[in-house]
Amino acid sequence: MIQFRTNFFPKDVRDPERELRVIRETLQQRHPNLVHTYGIFEITEAKIFGIAMELCDCSLRDIHGKLRVGRTRSFSPMPLKQVADFLTQILKGLSYLHAKDIIHR
Repeated sequence: MIQFRTNFFPKDVRDPERELRVIRETLQQRHPNLVHTYGIFEITEAKIFGIAMELCDCSLRDIHGKLRVGRTRSFSPMPLKQVADFLTQILKGLSYLHAKDIIHR
């Protein structure tokens, strides 16, 4: 499945063209700990940029939400092993990008 995300630039981006170049570079990257990016698109008249990327089956927020205690707003702590597993995956993906001289913001 593919998801489309529009207007993904933060408001403080000074050079959108540079950001697009970096995104295009990431299109070539393949790593098990990176979300696959299929392409980018621009709707010039509306000044909208979009990105087509792999649809993840859940987010960290979804997983954290499953840790709710009953009907309260409080959450039980995430097991330390699970936190370590998530951080390991994140750091492996970042390390791969940094080795390719790509910085994630």
